[in-house]
Amino acid sequence: MRKAKVFLLLPLAAHTFGFQPDPAILRKVYADALHRCERDYGANDARTAAAARDLGFYLKEKGDLKGAVPAFSEALRIDEANFGSSARQTLAGMIVLASVSPSIDAEALLRRAIAVPSLTPPLAVLAFSQLGDLRQAASDRIGAAAYWRQGLQQAETAFGHDSAEARNILNSLAQVVNARDSVELMDRALLSARHSLGDNHPETATCEVNLAQALLRAGRNAEAAKQARESIAIFETTLSAQHPRVAAAAGILAEALRTQGKTSEAEKYYRRALEIDRDAFGASDPLTRRDAAALTSLLRLSGRTQEARQLEREFPPSK
Repeated sequence: MRKAKVFLLLPLAAHTFGFQPDPAILRKVYADALHRCERDYGANDARTAAAARDLGFYLKEKGDLKGAVPAFSEALRIDEANFGSSARQTLAGMIVLASVSPSIDAEALLRRAIAVPSLTPPLAVLAFSQLGDLRQAASDRIGAAAYWRQGLQQAETAFGHDSAEARNILNSLAQVVNARDSVELMDRALLSARHSLGDNHPETATCEVNLAQALLRAGRNAEAAKQARESIAIFETTLSAQHPRVAAAAGILAEALRTQGKTSEAEKYYRRALEIDRDAFGASDPLTRRDAAALTSLLRLSGRTQEARQLEREFPPSK
């Protein structure tokens, strides 16, 4: 959507000369460009809308969602006045504004968008996905599932059954349905990844991890362990033995082994997950602490209280 190519030269120059410009300076560049467009072309010109979008995307990228709201709002106001409320550009503006807005405002914008008959499938995927996220955040699992199912239909229409977009929604949907349905959805995602990416792709392995987690939730522990082992082997080959995705798979494998009474082997994988996440993220990261808590629990159940206490001193539980 960027129109003012001159703005793209700044990050390029920063990369070339080995320094990063002050974000405040870059923000001023985008803001000044918007003010010039307002002055030179007027508050309702399409070029002003483009400058407002540029500022909004920059602020969103920098994590300033509150600051991005007025920029995207201005762009949406201009587009709606110039092209109408059902135009593709206007609908895209509603969806991007929703992505930075408070949840109540976001839902209202997204509901407006999905009510428009001319909403294209690619935009519908974004709208339904965001609505599902908002409903999940509000602890409305049924509402989230309903939106994600609609988003899945749109994703398969727009991008195909084996698309990354469809797999992403399958993964989201699996988090809010019952254990049996979750396994079915993750199995579909894995088959999709194998068809489009092959058996030995890291994203295929990630789908295996997600399926292993669903199987574990369903009490199918031996199957969960098998899937987790396969994913670790792929990650080690395609990424590295110390990659955080290995830690995620190792943690699931450890839990599956523990539930089968294979305590010694479970401890090995709990420790591996802990070591990788500690080295990657630090001792105080929530993932590292989660790994430590799982290992501590195993040690206590095994009667190794002193070791458990030592681990708790090294990795204090989150309060």
